[in-house]
Order: sequence, then structure tokens, then C-alpha cells
Amino acid sequence: MKLGYLFLFCGVVAGAIHPPVVSNFNCSKKWKYDSTLVTLSNKGVNDVFTSLWDIVRHTADNSATIETDFHEDKGPMTFVARKIELLEVDLHSDPETKLIDDDSKILVSIKNMKMKVKVYLLMSLHFGIVDTDNTDVVITAWIDNGSLKLIFHNYHRENGTPIIELSKITMKAEGFDFDVEGNIIIRAMGKVMKLFKNKLKKMIETKSKEEFRKFYDIVISNKLPSLQTNMTFGNNFKMNYGMTSDAFIMKNKLFIPINGNIYKNEHALTKFDGALDGYKMVIKKFDKNDAFYLAPAAFGYFHYRVAAIIGAVFGVILLCSSVYGFFSMHNTHAITGFWATLFVGVITGLFILTSIIMIYAIVAEKASLMWPQMVMIQLENAIMLAVAIVSILVMSCGAGLTEEVFKWFVDVKNIEDTFGPIWPFNIATLAFMGSFLCIWFNILVRGTYDYLLDKEFFENLENPCQAPAIEMKYKE
Repeated sequence: MKLGYLFLFCGVVAGAIHPPVVSNFNCSKKWKYDSTLVTLSNKGVNDVFTSLWDIVRHTADNSATIETDFHEDKGPMTFVARKIELLEVDLHSDPETKLIDDDSKILVSIKNMKMKVKVYLLMSLHFGIVDTDNTDVVITAWIDNGSLKLIFHNYHRENGTPIIELSKITMKAEGFDFDVEGNIIIRAMGKVMKLFKNKLKKMIETKSKEEFRKFYDIVISNKLPSLQTNMTFGNNFKMNYGMTSDAFIMKNKLFIPINGNIYKNEHALTKFDGALDGYKMVIKKFDKNDAFYLAPAAFGYFHYRVAAIIGAVFGVILLCSSVYGFFSMHNTHAITGFWATLFVGVITGLFILTSIIMIYAIVAEKASLMWPQMVMIQLENAIMLAVAIVSILVMSCGAGLTEEVFKWFVDVKNIEDTFGPIWPFNIATLAFMGSFLCIWFNILVRGTYDYLLDKEFFENLENPCQAPAIEMKYKE
């Protein structure tokens, strides 16, 4: 079973590099031992559940008969579903997973499910001229666009092996329809049964949920504790592994405290490097100068934190130049009004202030202090886009509207004499360029913010009570 071997090899890597040692420190975290944290991103969790779904697909390929006694006895149509035969099933779509930090849940969605079944019913129908009791009816039903939503919760250990609880199942049988088999009277009843299609749809949905719950509990969940935690390879090698405490979700990642070891001739090995089904397992110790933090928006030459400071200095220079330009046009050419010049000056002052706070945040490594700069960038970007859009619109509507809109900010006659009749287009061009620079700078600042969060998170794991993280990277 792929899930079991995935955890198994995680344990091998953990033990090979970090042998199990009971910690003497008083840890208040979720685990008590000097464990290694296996870290699965959302994609890693998705790949695990895809492997589990492969088991479902393989099992569903075989025709199956489900004995049931589902009752529906409300309204003019009542029936008892006695048996369901699975005729065809199409489960080609892979699951989509989402990690929910607040509730520590994993949401799994499977869409585009197709199914065809034969249902044996004992039906009573009292509707109009149709009046029949306990009639045997066989229907062939199909679902063209079914969906299944699963919520998993509580990832705990039992004898060192993982147990994943399935807490909720939601089944939607969209595209549901059916045909009735039998003589002309039964088929006539089928026409009336079409009016009660939702009842049959509910029966299919309810029974599908029940059967999936049984399948998960019997085939998947109950198999995990039986996985071998001690294995022997040949005459010289053996390994053991196990979870040291319950798994948990944090920062959109699943963490599994695990420990294990691999031995050769009863001696623990200290080095392990290998791949299993395309997964490369390596120790992930935080490196603040990792190439991952070289900003692509700075051509990969500068670290995010350096690029953000350079971008801030560049922005201050541009805005100060803008203030000087507005001031000169106000005093020398009487083009810009007092309020327009003052507004640019205020924006420049605020940007300088938020840039100083941002630089302090980078030096002091306080991610929360990056937010004033990010908010300021969004404000500037919104102003630039608004100016650009208004300039283009009023220019398209003629000189009359242009003068009415811009007379509050500039002297329209002087600016037209100085810059020509298409001066609104020039303003729009400059505004779009400013918006582009805001977007570019926001990428650098956001990258720095994420870097600071990563640094805080991983360094919190690197103390005597905690452990380095193992990151599972998919090998393309």
C-alpha cells in the first residue's frame, strides 16, 4: 500500500539521520520526543490521497453486488431497495486536497464521477390511477457528474502507525437518471416514478456514502495499523520506524513527528539517500541565503530583503522627483494647483515613513511590520490606475469634459500650451508606468514578508525540544 510505504521510508530517513533519543527538556509542544518532522505540503498530501484513491479505483473496477434494506416510506411512493449491482464506474479524476489550518482538517474533493447501477426494488405506488403494493421493480440508474467530498480529521498514532479518521462524507449524484425494466405495466409505472426521481437520487447518494464509509474503515483505515514497523532486507539490513506523537496541520502543511532507523549488521547507519516512486527525501534545514529567496523580479541577483530595500530607495527617489516636478510646475509655469502638489507631497511623505518601517522590519526580522508598506503600495497602485483610467476616458469624450474634470488639479490652458493637446494621454502613460512599478515593488516586498515568515517558522523548530523538518519534494 503506497501510503504505508511512504510513511515507512519517511521513518527510515528520519531515523538514519536523527536516531531516537528521549528528550530531557520540558517541551510544551505537541510531541515529547526528539523526533523528526516529516513535512508534507498541500501537493504532497494530494499525492498521498491520490495513491489512496488508486486503491478505490482498482477495487471499483470489479463488478460488485451490495445487499441493502434502504427504506423510503414518505409520500405516495414507498420502496425498499434490496440489492444494488454495480455495472460501470468511471473514477478517472484525481482528488483535489486542501489543508485547513484552523480546524486541522484535510478536505478532499473528487469530481466528474460516472456510475451505472442496477437497483432491485420492492415498491408501492399510489398516485392517480396507479395503485400497486409491493411490486418487484428493477431500474437501471446512472450518474453523469457525481462528486464526493471527504473531510479527514485527527491524525493520530496507534502502535507507531498512522490513523486518519474520516469525519464527514458528502455525495452528490448530479446528472442522475434511470430507466425501468419490465413489462408494459411496469414501464408505465416508471413514467410515474420519474416524478419521484429525487427520492431515488437520495437513495443512491445515501447508500454510496454508507458503502464508501465501510470501504474506508475496512480496506484502508484498518490496514494501516497492520503495517510492518520492523522489516528485514536480505541477511544484513533491517529497519524500524514509528510516529512519536499525533500529526498536525500548521501554515498549510501537514507535520508528522516520526522516528526510525536503518541498520546493517545491527549497527545503525548514519547516512541515507534514496528515492521512492518519484519522491526525493532530504533534510530541510532553513538557510536564509538559499537560492529560493533570490528575487526573480530582481533577475535573481539579489535576495528578497536586499531587493526590497533597493526598491524602496528607488521609489523614494522617484516620488521626491515627482514632488520637485509638481512644485516647479506650480511655481514656474502655474500648471499644477496647490492641492495637487500638496497631495503628491503627502503621498511621498507617507511612502518614506512606511519605507523606514519596512527597513526596520527587515533588519529586526519582524514580519508583521511589513504590512504598512504593503498597504501603502496597494493605495498608490489604486491611485495610479484610477488616474490612468480617468485620463483615457475624459480624453475620449472630448475637450469639454477634460477641462471639467482636470480644472480642479491643473490649469488646463497652460498644460495644453506646454505639453500639447494629448496631455491627458501623457498623464495616463505615466500613471500606467507608476502602476507597473507598484506591482513590481509589491512582488519584492511580499517576497520579503514570506521570507521573514519562513525564517521565523523554521527557526522555531530548531531548538532542543523540536526537530528539523523533512520536506518531500516531487522529482520532476
